[in-house]
Amino acid sequence: MMEEVNQNDVQSQQMLRGDEKPEQLSEKINWESVDQYELENENGSKILFADVYKGVQTIVIFIRHFLCFTAKEYVEDLAKIPREKLESCRVRLVIIGCGDVKFMKQFRRDTGYWAEFYTDTKMGLYKLMGCKTTPDIGNLSSSKHAKSSAVMGIIKSAIRSTNFPGEWQGDTNQQGAAFIIGPDHDCHFRHIDANSADHYPINKLLDLVNIENICFMKDSGVITV
Repeated sequence: MMEEVNQNDVQSQQMLRGDEKPEQLSEKINWESVDQYELENENGSKILFADVYKGVQTIVIFIRHFLCFTAKEYVEDLAKIPREKLESCRVRLVIIGCGDVKFMKQFRRDTGYWAEFYTDTKMGLYKLMGCKTTPDIGNLSSSKHAKSSAVMGIIKSAIRSTNFPGEWQGDTNQQGAAFIIGPDHDCHFRHIDANSADHYPINKLLDLVNIENICFMKDSGVITV
């Protein structure tokens, strides 16, 4: 019997294989609109997206809501990228969330994330960049960065939610993405997450910007952090 094909998985795998050339990716982005889009930092200050990647090649990671355990575990691994490695290669690391500003500092503490961090509560930039809105969880065993089982992950998220009882920390249907853009209107790579377990492997991102791999729990690399 032939297995039913999930169209989201097919699209995701096409991106993993790099079927889209950088010039094709760049043409798909409405740079005028995304450049003028305002994000907020942890202090509520606004910044144009154009200033996020201006002048330097930038890894931009869109994540799910702040209580999503797969997003948290992915960002925990992003936090393991040595700052000096990025600086020596002139690469910037940015994550963009979709929850309210007031949740950002706690999320940074929970993950140990040290690099640039913004939020898009209206999720307008998510839409402009082609991110999906679907409740699909996906296959956790296929992720290089999801360490918890679904049950344990939900329990951990419930515990973290007690910091802000009864409050949603972003749209639970919003999926994330990974981009490498800059220093100008250049999109070198994109991966649109098909589901909450479909994060692009960090070591593959590092390969694309010529940074040495890292040894993660579920993804062996060259050095250990």
